[in-house]
Amino acid sequence: GRLGDRINAVLAAAGYNFGLLLRWLAELLRVIIRAFFENVPARNTA
Repeated sequence: GRLGDRINAVLAAAGYNFGLLLRWLAELLRVIIRAFFENVPARNTA
């Protein structure tokens, strides 16, 4: 009924926002890892 429709709308919005949050966190992690490896000096293997 109507309650089910309301619950479905809320859960759909929550799922959408959770997906946005996961994409944002993944991009943040990529930036952090990239910055870390750019600042680590290369090892001498000779």
